[in-house]
Formats: sequence, C-alpha cells, structure tokens
Amino acid sequence: TKLIFVGRRSGLQPSGGRVVSMVDVSTSDASALAPALPAAQRRLLAQVERLFARIPHRFTVSVTSALGLMRELFTVKGAGTLLRKGSVVTRVGGWAEVDRARVRALVEEAFGKPLVAGFEDRPVSGIYLADDYRGAAVMTPTALGPYLSNFAVTTIARGEGIGRDLWRALIADHPRLFWRSRADNPITPWYREQCDGMHRVSLAGAEWWVLWRGLPPADLAGAITYCLAAPPDFA
Repeated sequence: TKLIFVGRRSGLQPSGGRVVSMVDVSTSDASALAPALPAAQRRLLAQVERLFARIPHRFTVSVTSALGLMRELFTVKGAGTLLRKGSVVTRVGGWAEVDRARVRALVEEAFGKPLVAGFEDRPVSGIYLADDYRGAAVMTPTALGPYLSNFAVTTIARGEGIGRDLWRALIADHPRLFWRSRADNPITPWYREQCDGMHRVSLAGAEWWVLWRGLPPADLAGAITYCLAAPPDFA
C-alpha cells in the first residue's frame, strides 16, 4: 500500500522551485507539474502514473531523500512528495443517509474528545463523507448561508491528503461559507490559508477565529455573531 522512492533530492522539485508536497494523479496536477521537473524526475513521475493505472487497490507513492526516509516511514506528515489518487467524496442530504455512530466515532477520534449528546439531532444542509468514513464535513443551514459545523479527518488519513479532497468537494458546492476554529486547533493555520478573511474572538475564556469565504462585508458582523452564539460541539 506504500511505495517509497529514495533519491538525492528530498522530493519532486521543479527547476528553480521548492519541493512539491503532494501530487494528485487523478487530476491535472501531474501533467501541470511534469514540464517543470528535471528529466530524471519527469521519467519517475511518468513511471508512477503507469503504476497507478495498473494497480487496482488504493496505495500511495512517496519520493524522498535518505535523510527524510525515517520521517516518511514513521510520521503522519511524512517528508518529500506524496503522490496519490484522489479520495471518493460523497455528499448526502441528512443524518438519515449516514451511519451516525461511524460519523460520531470519526469526529471524536479526530478531535480527541466526546461530542455533546444530541449532536446528530441538529439540522444539517449536507454531510460530506470521504473514503469510507475516514473524513467528514457537516454543514448547517443559516440565514447567512452554509455554516461549516465540523470538519474532521482521521489521524492516519491526514497524511494521505484526504482533508484536501474533502475541502475541494466542499468549496466546489459552497463558494460562500463561514466557520469557527479554536486558535490552538492544529488545523487553524491551514484554515487561515483557505479563507478570504478572519476575525479573532474570545469564546468561553478561549481564543477562537471566525473565518469565511465568499461573504460580502455586510454579512460579516452577522457571521461573527452567529459563531459566538453557536452551541458547543464537544462535551
């Protein structure tokens, strides 16, 4: 399920650029990257694409250096370039269409704490599931547009890029959305790269960020107020 190429370079690196952290061979990522790579790495990328075309089961390929090999083998984040096929993301309309217990288990594993009782009874506008309950996003309807109530990926799946696939599917359907995240949440720095704007707030004695995409200025105050008043997800 995992193949590692070890070379002098720490990953696939375009001429004059930085090492690429992830390549999705099921999209145009690979074809866009290939012309910028040195000849040897271009051939390696073509070889990897042939492997993905021939091997039926899910697997990943990493390209790293000898110095990065231990980090690639024994950490979730890895080292070098990860090449993989995109995840299958499914959207359903409500809780009746999912295994509630598996969604709860996924979210609790991802955050390391229990959800509040009745979390699954809250209204939703959509639930996104990735790769057999290895990632999930829960959307709540509001007068301002969709609110991202929860975005969760299992610990191991984070190193496989499933979170990125889930996010792509989410924003393709929702160019306008908003959400909140604790300042000490490890995913918050990544959220800050994905948003159009953000506002820091204090909530229950902790520091949080309210973040948004596609909201007009007139709706920002309402989005912040909603996030401050939204009930907690975790016990």
